[in-house]
Amino acid sequence: MVRTADEEFHISSQYKVPSTWSGPIFEIRNDYPSPAHLGPPAHLGPSLPPLPLPAIPGAEAKWLGIDFRKNPLDYAKLIKEYCWEGNTSVDFVVQKNTNWAIGFYNAPGASVFGGVWENPSKPVWNEDLKFPKGTCVFKLLLTTATDDQVFTMKGAPAWPAVISPQPDPQRAPPNGKDRNDFSSKVRLIQVDFAVVDHRSPIGWVFGTFMYNGTLKDVTDVRRPWDRLTCVGIQWGNDPTMDQAAVDVGQKPKETWINPDAEKLRLALGGKRPSWGYNGRLCGPADNFVSACASCHSAAQSFAAPLVQSGELVDNQWVPLNEKLTMTWFENIKAGEPFSNRGALSADYSLQFTAGWTNYQTWLSSQPQPTPNSHMLPGARVLFGLPGPVGRRVVFSPSDPEKEISEEVEEALRSIRYEAPVARAGPDLVWM
Repeated sequence: MVRTADEEFHISSQYKVPSTWSGPIFEIRNDYPSPAHLGPPAHLGPSLPPLPLPAIPGAEAKWLGIDFRKNPLDYAKLIKEYCWEGNTSVDFVVQKNTNWAIGFYNAPGASVFGGVWENPSKPVWNEDLKFPKGTCVFKLLLTTATDDQVFTMKGAPAWPAVISPQPDPQRAPPNGKDRNDFSSKVRLIQVDFAVVDHRSPIGWVFGTFMYNGTLKDVTDVRRPWDRLTCVGIQWGNDPTMDQAAVDVGQKPKETWINPDAEKLRLALGGKRPSWGYNGRLCGPADNFVSACASCHSAAQSFAAPLVQSGELVDNQWVPLNEKLTMTWFENIKAGEPFSNRGALSADYSLQFTAGWTNYQTWLSSQPQPTPNSHMLPGARVLFGLPGPVGRRVVFSPSDPEKEISEEVEEALRSIRYEAPVARAGPDLVWM
């Protein structure tokens, strides 16, 4: 039985709920608002008005009134309050809160998804994406770490989840395709946010909080979600701060690290030499060889590595090719692709690229119709190019009344698509 994309992806999980579980179950919410410039979806008919893009008055996006360079902590705290409002009281069940769309995008951000997935069974991504002013995204990261393993985890909010079997990390990482048939407790360790802010050289500001059970000013057990310490914020990648600059004492100018978080990093020990690469921003659950803005800048329509290759030497990360490594730390403007080889920008949204990749993977597994088996005289010949780009080539006959000749049909069938080379390897030269 052939399933439509809407049937395949309008589900909350591809894994079954354990038969022994009787508690609440995660439910997806993907009733995305439509961008203001789009009319009503075709399948709803022309009589319905378009769903307008929700306005973001200054009273709501209060962080836009704060200079993030001068007052980074106040900026981050206002965003946290905006993300938490109406969500902590319902344990982040978005169906009980009207302020958030799927994946904890607010309405302006979710409208970009609504534009591409206007028709859930036939999404169209054929131009660079750019999220509108007022967009706010946040993400919760949870862990199986115990209090004994990480002393800051005491009292962390916990959820039951069906996770992958956890083998010995010294031997092999978990296989994400496998799932236990029982629930395990996972606890909050980190909260990330990203907001569109045109004062930033990249058009975005990223920030991270870490759970901190040692906070003295939040002792109320009813407020576990407030036990957060801001790690820092990042509004650029410091593209001129290469290893030579670091070696002579240069510090990031487009990242602010909270001194309180730096004390926690040192107290936690481990081999992390800094929060992010050479002092840039990352959270405690992130890979310190990258940075928040750097990692998300690789969001585009074909795969690009998120981190560079290298090794840890004397508690310092040494990349295999530092010149290539610095291409991950360019200040790529919002709406521009990571590479210049035909990719479309996903505007720093790795969540969008993950969803699009899942759709393309599913689409490639579906039975394909025989070319021209359903053609009618005068119909346009439409070829969808395979691969994640999602662009289309359309051929329209000059005379709609004239049937397409066999020679033209044969020529059309001979067209092939070659995927662009992924951005990786020191032997590649990038424009």
